[in-house]
Amino acid sequence: MTDPSKQPCEVHGYHWPKPLVIVKHHLVPLSCGGWSTRDNYVWVCDTGHRSLHYLIGPLFNDDPMPAGGTRRERALAIDAHKRWVAMGKPGNPHGAYGVHGPGAVPGEGVEAS
Repeated sequence: MTDPSKQPCEVHGYHWPKPLVIVKHHLVPLSCGGWSTRDNYVWVCDTGHRSLHYLIGPLFNDDPMPAGGTRRERALAIDAHKRWVAMGKPGNPHGAYGVHGPGAVPGEGVEAS
């Protein structure tokens, strides 16, 4: 397994002078049929992780994506939703994105969906 502390955030790059916590974010959550393969996750800082959940959550609940986020965060959110729709919308998005809003990401600092 790759050491998360040595990964740059795939949204914001390297944080300097103080590195932030880096976590694995699954684009299509495991609970929605996603796999833990390299093409289905990105290494992101805790800020990017929170933003991705904020942007992706409404999409997986068939609501419009909220305003905000960087171009990269919005592109990843749209890509995640397209992948999930192409898979036939399997699983339970409420377990991954539906029960918490911005600022409340379960498992922060560990592998999380």
